[in-house]
Order: sequence, then C-alpha cells, then structure tokens
Amino acid sequence: MNFFKFYIGDYQRDTAHLSITEHGAYMLMLQHYYATEKPLPIGKALHRMLRATDKAERDAIDAVAAQFWTTTEAGLVNERADRELTKADAQAETNRRIANEREAARKAAREQHEKSTNRGKKNSSPAGSDDEKQREKSLESARNQEVDAAHNESEGITQVVDFVAAASTERGTNRSTIDQPNQTPDTRHQTPEEKTEKTARGARLLPDWVLPEEWRDWAQQERPDLDPQVTAERFRDYWTARPGAGGRKLDWQATWRNWVREERAAPPLRAVKGAEPEWRREQRERNEAFAGPAAAKRKAEPQQETIDVAATRLG
Repeated sequence: MNFFKFYIGDYQRDTAHLSITEHGAYMLMLQHYYATEKPLPIGKALHRMLRATDKAERDAIDAVAAQFWTTTEAGLVNERADRELTKADAQAETNRRIANEREAARKAAREQHEKSTNRGKKNSSPAGSDDEKQREKSLESARNQEVDAAHNESEGITQVVDFVAAASTERGTNRSTIDQPNQTPDTRHQTPEEKTEKTARGARLLPDWVLPEEWRDWAQQERPDLDPQVTAERFRDYWTARPGAGGRKLDWQATWRNWVREERAAPPLRAVKGAEPEWRREQRERNEAFAGPAAAKRKAEPQQETIDVAATRLG
C-alpha cells in the first residue's frame, strides 16, 4: 500500500499512555507493515529495521510490540491493520471490476456502432426500420451501463460533495468564496449608494485653510469661553500635520464641531509672585487719601536719630 487511513481518535484513545519514543516506534512499525503488507520481524531484526541505536529506543519497540502486536510463526501482526488491509483489497478489487465493466461496455458500444454503420451502408435500411430501432436500443443500453459503472465508482465522492453543497446552501455561503477566500467581494446585489458608501474616501485639510464665518459664528455661540481664531489655528496645525489615513475626513465641518466641543478653555491668569494684591492696593490708596499732605510731609522729612539719655548717663 502506498497510503493508509489513519483514525486519529482511535489512535489517541488507545495510545494515550505511550511516551514520545514509543509513539515513534509504533508509527514506524505501522508504516513498514502497511508498505510491505507482511509480518514484521522479531527481536534484534526488528530493532535493526527501525534503526534503534540505544537501549531506550529498543525498550520502546519491545513495549509497543508486546502491547499492540501479536507474535506468530511468520512474525508480528496487527489485528487493526489487517482489517484495514482487507478492506483496501476489497475496494481495489471493486474498482478493478468497475473499470473492466466500463471498458467492456465502451468496447461493446463501439463494436455495435461499427456493425450498425456497416450494415446500414450495405442494406441502406430506411429510418424507423427494425434494424435501426435495435441499433439505437443497443447504443442506449451501452450508455446506461457506462453511466451506472461510473456512478458506482464515484458514489462515495458524490455523497460528500452533496453534503458540502447542502451545508453551504443552508448557511447561505457562496461555494466559490469558500474555495477562493482572497477573491474580490461580490457586490452585484448592492445598491449604488451602498457601493459609494463603502468606497468613499475622505479628504485632507488644506494647509492654507481659513475658518469660515459660519463656523466661527457657531463656535462663538457654542463655546463663548473660547477664542475662535486661536482654536482654528490649533485645529489647522493638528490636522495638516497628522499623517496617514487618520488625517482624512469625510466631513470637516462635523470634525470642527467636535473639536470645539472638546476644546479646553484657557486657564485664568494667576497673580505674579510678589505683586501687590488688589485689596491691599485699594486699602493703601484710601489711607493715603485720608492722611492727606501731612502724611506725605512726614514721609519726605529725614528721620532724626534718637538718643537714649538714661543709657548715656549710666555709661
């Protein structure tokens, strides 16, 4: 045999306890068994055939042979593999028989056709005669035999194809799309609006873009706390510098509205460190106005040095 059926579920169920080395030994034994369709040798001959180079590999072969193979006078045999070989031989015999019957039917049809043609040339029998009817009947019978033989050969494949086609129809899928996943999507049943919506591409903001008056008025009504001109300059610089598809928009006016809504207002100016507060300045001005010219005169006169007489005497 050039190939054999491998039932993964059955294999994993029966060999789940094997080690990696034992799995390799089992697979090599099965391959040799199916390829030669003969019993495997026993002992050292089996070790040499499977190219076991160390004790661990030889022990793995012996363990697998003891668990899954039966020792006979001819060598090691496997019951499951023998059943598969028998089924394969029966299928091969059936295929040969079908092929022979098909070829025999074709040969008979050709011979019958040649005989009928030669008889027609000699006798020139009119259309609709018994000979003509018999010839047509023979040709029809030969064709039916050929069709039946071909149907029997491909019956298993036809059932699989019908099952896949029915499953694809039930799911509403396209068979050609399954076979060719990278093909262009089918848009024959889409309306022109849907096609335009899917294929439309946005445009970039021009570098010399200027804020329209209508957009400015809307921004002032929506966010009176913002400066429209400053916001527009920041809006333009951001979108003209953004690369790639992210810098393309289908509706720039809607983008402007969202930008204005999310724009943060400028924070209030904080007092400079060391500057005089407003309330202190007002209080100082009121005090100066109340004191009048006398306060100004005292401020302008130089201060005289004060001498402590008591301290001078004691000293």
